[in-house]
Amino acid sequence: MGVFDFLLGRPEDRFAKKVMRRLRQRGWPYPLSYASDRFAIESGEGGTTYLGRIFEDWLTYPLSRRRAALDEALNFVFETQVKGSYDQIADFLVPVVRHNSEFGGLAFADAPVRPLASPLALALAYDQPHSVQFINQAEVERLGRSFEELYERAVMNLRARGSVDFALQAKGYYILDYGDVYVSSRLLQPEIFESLSLTGEPVVVVAARGVLLVAGSEDRTALEAMARLGLHVVRTDTRPIAYQPFVLRNGTWVHFEPSAESPPGIRLLCVAQQTWDDIDQGLKLADDLAERGEDVHVSKLDYLETEGRFLTFATWPEGRSAILPKAEALFLQDNQRGSVFRRWEDVEAVCGPFRQEPGLDPPRYRTSQPPSAEACNILRAQYSPPEGWGELS
Repeated sequence: MGVFDFLLGRPEDRFAKKVMRRLRQRGWPYPLSYASDRFAIESGEGGTTYLGRIFEDWLTYPLSRRRAALDEALNFVFETQVKGSYDQIADFLVPVVRHNSEFGGLAFADAPVRPLASPLALALAYDQPHSVQFINQAEVERLGRSFEELYERAVMNLRARGSVDFALQAKGYYILDYGDVYVSSRLLQPEIFESLSLTGEPVVVVAARGVLLVAGSEDRTALEAMARLGLHVVRTDTRPIAYQPFVLRNGTWVHFEPSAESPPGIRLLCVAQQTWDDIDQGLKLADDLAERGEDVHVSKLDYLETEGRFLTFATWPEGRSAILPKAEALFLQDNQRGSVFRRWEDVEAVCGPFRQEPGLDPPRYRTSQPPSAEACNILRAQYSPPEGWGELS
């Protein structure tokens, strides 16, 4: 913590005070309190407002525009919740496509969510002028309709919002520009992608809520340019969704699996998605293990890159049992005799087999014990590092 943070408080805490002050100035009638551990503002009558994304967005504005940006961001707090019979609310229904981790928090704990194409998931919401009001299971039951019935109406409403504008870029890929937060939901209209002039099948990157990129599966130049922009958007946008490219086949979105001949940018997208999902899962798993008092190391997924080639690996620390993400190679730390870097299947042949942890997607595997000196010696003597990579120091 810097000296000014110590004297004035964290920037997040100062922002929370600013938000509460502005809400009171605008006439918010209920008591407000700040939960610093969750970076949220609580109101007994108005629920909980999580500030993380609002703060990130607010920081992107110049000082001269931050007051107006904050007001715009807080407009949703004053919106009246959508209520009424099915016939009264049907026109407000919209489908919402996001990274599945967005539906894992407390705000969506009881929201009915359906997998779309990992890591994407689908939920339903009411569209409001300044917010997206997610529909929970109790609301589905109150309306007396199944999720599937509500979904059909939501997609119909999405189609009725008007034409979709694809902007063709110089490198041959398209940017879907619709000007709202439902760009990612347009995946649910496969017909609009099939009508594009592409070389090969439609390949998309759903980089953010308002940024969807499309290229033909056989157009290397377009794929590489699309991938590089997608990487930039996911890394810089405050509302990123996914690195993973998807291809439309027989009306269904599936993972676009790159080959050795695929442009390096596309392969990097897939590796970046694996590491992103691993971080999100690993943090939650580590917290869960700590609560249960289990002394086991949660290894993270990492990757090596050289000349357009990529290799995923995980580290198995010396003297520790570990839960490992599925990787192409493992780095076994051995501070006394020198560490060992070998292919996953070679390590498992000597030290395993590893036991898959139940209920985890992407999968993880638990080692039964720390790597022994004997196992490391066998790996050194009988197996080689992954081809083309050599030992890691």
